[in-house]
Amino acid sequence: MAYGKTVLIAVAIGALLVVSGANAAPAMVVSTTMKSQYESAVEGDATATKQLFESLSKLYQTTPDSALLNMLLGSVETMMARDTWLPWRKLKYAEAGMSRMDKAIALLQPEDEISTFADTPVSLWVKTTAGCTFIEMPEMFNRFDSGYQLLTEMLDSDIVKSLPISVTAATYVCAGKAAKQAGQTQAAKQYLALVMSGVPGSKEAMIAGELLAD
Repeated sequence: MAYGKTVLIAVAIGALLVVSGANAAPAMVVSTTMKSQYESAVEGDATATKQLFESLSKLYQTTPDSALLNMLLGSVETMMARDTWLPWRKLKYAEAGMSRMDKAIALLQPEDEISTFADTPVSLWVKTTAGCTFIEMPEMFNRFDSGYQLLTEMLDSDIVKSLPISVTAATYVCAGKAAKQAGQTQAAKQYLALVMSGVPGSKEAMIAGELLAD
Protein backbone atom coordinates (compact mmCIF):
# COMPACT_ATOMS: atom_id res chain seq x y z
CA MET A 1 0.00 0.00 0.00
CA ALA A 2 2.85 2.36 0.46
CA TYR A 3 4.95 3.67 -2.40
CA GLY A 4 8.26 2.74 -0.82
CA LYS A 5 9.42 0.18 1.72
CA THR A 6 7.18 0.84 4.69
CA VAL A 7 7.03 -2.14 7.00
CA LEU A 8 5.29 -0.18 9.71
CA ILE A 9 2.22 0.60 7.62
CA ALA A 10 2.18 -2.83 6.02
CA VAL A 11 1.98 -4.49 9.43
CA ALA A 12 -0.57 -2.04 10.77
CA ILE A 13 -2.96 -2.51 7.87
CA GLY A 14 -2.22 -6.20 7.53
CA ALA A 15 -3.42 -6.58 11.10
CA LEU A 16 -6.83 -5.39 9.98
CA LEU A 17 -7.02 -8.17 7.43
CA VAL A 18 -6.91 -11.18 9.69
CA VAL A 19 -9.47 -13.89 9.10
CA SER A 20 -12.93 -12.59 8.24
CA GLY A 21 -16.05 -14.69 8.34
CA ALA A 22 -19.41 -14.10 6.71
CA ASN A 23 -19.35 -10.45 7.68
CA ALA A 24 -17.99 -9.20 4.37
CA ALA A 25 -19.74 -6.23 2.83
CA PRO A 26 -23.01 -7.01 0.96
CA ALA A 27 -22.62 -7.84 -2.74
CA MET A 28 -18.86 -7.97 -2.26
CA VAL A 29 -17.20 -11.37 -1.98
CA VAL A 30 -13.50 -11.51 -1.22
CA SER A 31 -12.21 -15.07 -1.13
CA THR A 32 -10.00 -16.52 1.57
CA THR A 33 -7.28 -16.86 -1.06
CA MET A 34 -7.49 -13.14 -1.84
CA LYS A 35 -7.22 -12.24 1.83
CA SER A 36 -4.18 -14.47 2.20
CA GLN A 37 -2.62 -12.93 -0.89
CA TYR A 38 -3.29 -9.44 0.48
CA GLU A 39 -1.53 -10.26 3.73
CA SER A 40 1.45 -11.59 1.75
CA ALA A 41 1.40 -8.54 -0.50
CA VAL A 42 1.57 -6.04 2.37
CA GLU A 43 4.59 -7.94 3.64
CA GLY A 44 6.36 -7.39 0.32
CA ASP A 45 5.54 -10.52 -1.71
CA ALA A 46 5.59 -9.15 -5.26
CA THR A 47 4.19 -12.38 -6.74
CA ALA A 48 1.18 -12.29 -4.43
CA THR A 49 0.68 -8.62 -5.27
CA LYS A 50 0.58 -9.32 -9.01
CA GLN A 51 -1.77 -12.30 -8.62
CA LEU A 52 -4.10 -10.30 -6.40
CA PHE A 53 -4.09 -7.36 -8.80
CA GLU A 54 -5.27 -9.68 -11.58
CA SER A 55 -7.98 -11.26 -9.41
CA LEU A 56 -9.30 -7.95 -8.10
CA SER A 57 -9.27 -6.42 -11.58
CA LYS A 58 -11.54 -9.21 -12.80
CA LEU A 59 -13.84 -8.81 -9.80
CA TYR A 60 -13.95 -5.07 -10.43
CA GLN A 61 -15.61 -5.69 -13.80
CA THR A 62 -18.73 -6.93 -12.02
CA THR A 63 -18.58 -4.76 -8.89
CA PRO A 64 -17.23 -1.34 -9.95
CA ASP A 65 -19.23 0.65 -7.39
CA SER A 66 -18.05 -1.14 -4.26
CA ALA A 67 -16.11 1.16 -1.93
CA LEU A 68 -14.39 -1.86 -0.41
CA LEU A 69 -13.29 -3.33 -3.74
CA ASN A 70 -12.05 0.03 -5.01
CA MET A 71 -9.98 0.46 -1.85
CA LEU A 72 -8.54 -3.05 -2.08
CA LEU A 73 -7.64 -2.58 -5.72
CA GLY A 74 -6.25 0.90 -5.13
CA SER A 75 -4.14 -0.39 -2.25
CA VAL A 76 -2.77 -3.18 -4.44
CA GLU A 77 -2.00 -0.72 -7.23
CA THR A 78 0.18 1.31 -4.86
CA MET A 79 1.93 -1.93 -3.91
CA MET A 80 2.59 -2.49 -7.61
CA ALA A 81 4.31 0.91 -7.54
CA ARG A 82 6.38 -0.29 -4.61
CA ASP A 83 7.48 -3.42 -6.44
CA THR A 84 8.43 -2.14 -9.89
CA TRP A 85 11.86 -0.72 -10.64
CA LEU A 86 10.80 1.39 -13.61
CA PRO A 87 10.19 5.04 -12.58
CA TRP A 88 7.39 5.61 -15.08
CA ARG A 89 5.57 2.51 -13.87
CA LYS A 90 6.00 3.56 -10.24
CA LEU A 91 4.34 6.85 -11.09
CA LYS A 92 1.59 5.19 -13.11
CA TYR A 93 0.64 2.67 -10.45
CA ALA A 94 0.93 5.13 -7.57
CA GLU A 95 -1.32 7.70 -9.25
CA ALA A 96 -3.83 5.05 -10.33
CA GLY A 97 -3.92 3.59 -6.83
CA MET A 98 -4.45 6.91 -5.08
CA SER A 99 -7.14 7.91 -7.59
CA ARG A 100 -8.98 4.66 -6.94
CA MET A 101 -8.70 5.21 -3.21
CA ASP A 102 -10.27 8.64 -3.63
CA LYS A 103 -13.09 6.94 -5.54
CA ALA A 104 -13.52 4.37 -2.78
CA ILE A 105 -13.98 7.08 -0.17
CA ALA A 106 -16.49 8.88 -2.38
CA LEU A 107 -18.45 5.64 -2.83
CA LEU A 108 -18.90 4.99 0.89
CA GLN A 109 -22.53 4.68 1.96
CA PRO A 110 -24.19 4.87 5.40
CA GLU A 111 -24.51 1.08 5.42
CA ASP A 112 -20.72 0.80 5.22
CA GLU A 113 -20.59 1.86 8.86
CA ILE A 114 -22.52 -1.32 9.68
CA SER A 115 -21.18 -3.79 7.13
CA THR A 116 -17.84 -5.28 8.10
CA PHE A 117 -14.71 -6.55 6.44
CA ALA A 118 -12.26 -8.54 8.55
CA ASP A 119 -14.49 -7.76 11.53
CA THR A 120 -13.91 -4.05 10.92
CA PRO A 121 -16.58 -1.59 9.71
CA VAL A 122 -16.02 -1.09 5.98
CA SER A 123 -15.94 2.70 6.33
CA LEU A 124 -13.19 2.48 8.96
CA TRP A 125 -11.18 -0.01 6.92
CA VAL A 126 -11.45 2.10 3.77
CA LYS A 127 -10.49 5.40 5.40
CA THR A 128 -7.73 3.91 7.53
CA THR A 129 -6.18 2.18 4.54
CA ALA A 130 -6.28 5.41 2.54
CA GLY A 131 -4.96 7.52 5.40
CA CYS A 132 -2.11 5.15 6.21
CA THR A 133 -1.15 4.99 2.55
CA PHE A 134 -1.34 8.72 1.88
CA ILE A 135 0.94 9.69 4.78
CA GLU A 136 3.61 7.37 3.35
CA MET A 137 3.59 8.74 -0.20
CA PRO A 138 6.54 10.83 -1.40
CA GLU A 139 6.15 14.56 -0.87
CA MET A 140 5.71 15.22 -4.60
CA PHE A 141 2.26 13.63 -4.45
CA ASN A 142 1.11 16.14 -1.82
CA ARG A 143 -0.99 13.58 0.05
CA PHE A 144 0.30 13.80 3.61
CA ASP A 145 -2.17 16.42 4.86
CA SER A 146 -5.22 14.68 3.41
CA GLY A 147 -4.06 11.35 4.83
CA TYR A 148 -3.51 12.78 8.29
CA GLN A 149 -6.88 14.50 8.15
CA LEU A 150 -8.62 11.24 7.23
CA LEU A 151 -7.06 9.51 10.21
CA THR A 152 -7.86 12.22 12.75
CA GLU A 153 -11.42 12.52 11.45
CA MET A 154 -11.88 8.79 11.96
CA LEU A 155 -10.47 8.97 15.49
CA ASP A 156 -12.93 11.73 16.32
CA SER A 157 -15.87 9.84 14.82
CA ASP A 158 -18.60 8.10 16.79
CA ILE A 159 -17.87 4.85 14.98
CA VAL A 160 -14.31 4.67 16.31
CA LYS A 161 -15.31 5.76 19.79
CA SER A 162 -17.78 2.86 19.90
CA LEU A 163 -15.20 0.22 18.93
CA PRO A 164 -12.57 -1.53 21.09
CA ILE A 165 -8.96 -0.47 20.68
CA SER A 166 -8.17 -3.91 19.24
CA VAL A 167 -10.16 -2.92 16.13
CA THR A 168 -8.94 0.67 15.87
CA ALA A 169 -5.28 0.20 16.83
CA ALA A 170 -4.01 0.49 13.24
CA THR A 171 -5.76 3.83 12.85
CA TYR A 172 -4.13 5.14 16.03
CA VAL A 173 -0.69 3.87 14.97
CA CYS A 174 -0.89 5.63 11.60
CA ALA A 175 -2.23 8.80 13.21
CA GLY A 176 0.62 8.67 15.71
CA LYS A 177 3.19 8.29 12.95
CA ALA A 178 1.62 11.17 11.01
CA ALA A 179 1.53 13.40 14.09
CA LYS A 180 5.19 12.68 14.72
CA GLN A 181 6.08 13.53 11.11
CA ALA A 182 4.09 16.76 11.46
CA GLY A 183 6.00 17.73 14.57
CA GLN A 184 2.96 17.31 16.83
CA THR A 185 4.81 15.48 19.56
CA GLN A 186 2.10 15.49 22.22
CA ALA A 187 -0.56 14.18 19.86
CA ALA A 188 1.81 11.47 18.65
CA LYS A 189 2.55 10.36 22.22
CA GLN A 190 -1.16 10.31 23.06
CA TYR A 191 -2.11 8.14 20.07
CA LEU A 192 0.79 5.73 20.43
CA ALA A 193 0.56 5.38 24.22
CA LEU A 194 -3.11 4.45 23.86
CA VAL A 195 -2.14 1.60 21.56
CA MET A 196 0.58 0.36 23.89
CA SER A 197 -1.71 0.32 26.88
CA GLY A 198 -4.79 -0.88 25.00
CA VAL A 199 -3.33 -3.83 23.10
CA PRO A 200 -0.07 -4.73 24.88
CA GLY A 201 1.97 -7.40 23.15
CA SER A 202 0.35 -6.81 19.76
CA LYS A 203 2.16 -5.93 16.52
CA GLU A 204 0.63 -2.47 16.71
CA ALA A 205 1.92 -1.99 20.26
CA MET A 206 5.38 -3.06 19.14
CA ILE A 207 5.32 -0.52 16.29
CA ALA A 208 3.98 2.19 18.62
CA GLY A 209 6.81 1.49 21.06
CA GLU A 210 9.41 1.77 18.32
CA LEU A 211 7.94 5.10 17.19
CA LEU A 212 7.93 6.46 20.71
CA ALA A 213 11.51 5.35 21.29
CA ASP A 214 12.79 6.83 18.03
